[in-house]
Amino acid sequence: MITVAIVLVAGVAGVFGVRAYVDRQYYVGQQAGSVAIYQGVPDQLLWFNLSSVTENTDIKVDDLPGLYRSRVQNTISVDSLDSARATVAELRDGADHCIALRTRAAQSPAPRPGTPGASGSPSPGASGSPAGSSGSSTPRTSVSPGASHSPGSSASAPASASTPGTTTSPTSGASLPKVTEDDCS
Repeated sequence: MITVAIVLVAGVAGVFGVRAYVDRQYYVGQQAGSVAIYQGVPDQLLWFNLSSVTENTDIKVDDLPGLYRSRVQNTISVDSLDSARATVAELRDGADHCIALRTRAAQSPAPRPGTPGASGSPSPGASGSPAGSSGSSTPRTSVSPGASHSPGSSASAPASASTPGTTTSPTSGASLPKVTEDDCS
């Protein structure tokens, strides 16, 4: 009888211990095609799910850049709810960037043969135009939110890099790479 009681007490203590651990874990994953924040771990123990959705978002997984989409589908572990929210903010910026690129590509007409700019020769006024003007063919770069770009800093530095004017904290979210146009195809 005492052995049964000890086993029961140990089992109950184990369940509460696992539950306490699981309740302190967070990750970002997908639910019904959208990005979601989960509390717990992305596993099952027997027939029990060890996680539940804490917050849903309106970010569609299909709108994410390819690498971000893959990371979300495989889940992104984070340290806290605040860190999960920061990761979702980075994912939202990536999705917004890709949506804008796709919209711009869909709205810009393809050059027709016989029109200026359709051949390999430059169109009138394209050469010698100042950088930043509407005729510039300089590729645009995206800037990660929160990144500080001072003289000498690189536009390709991740937002979590320690640059003057930025701080990193445990709630800064998962470190996601910068989005480029190629990621959005």
